Amino acid sequence: MGSTRKRGKHRGRPFWEKTIGELNESSESLSAFAQARGLGLSSLHRWRKRLRDEADTSNLVEQPSQPEFVEVVPPIHLEPHTTHTKTAPLSLHLANITLDFNHTPHPLYLAQLIREVLSC
Repeated sequence: MGSTRKRGKHRGRPFWEKTIGELNESSESLSAFAQARGLGLSSLHRWRKRLRDEADTSNLVEQPSQPEFVEVVPPIHLEPHTTHTKTAPLSLHLANITLDFNHTPHPLYLAQLIREVLSC
């Protein structure tokens, strides 16, 4: 006669989600938790890993590709800044963004742009 393998009771996903939740809240060791509930240790390991891996993958958010250069056009028309006649190129570094200007922009526009960038 061939050997017969004793198979455990088939339990569905809802059972394992609830059980793994209880395990996560428990202070018992994995083997004590399994033994106290009549569960196979390997099944408990397998379902804990499966649910953890699925949770890790569902938390991944695909980051949109970000352009290296974005041209910003002023949303409002401002009169040229007249406090000084010469303007120079300007480069601002805010958080992980760099803003480069060919000439010094109007202070009100610059303030508005910085507020918008920092609010993102």
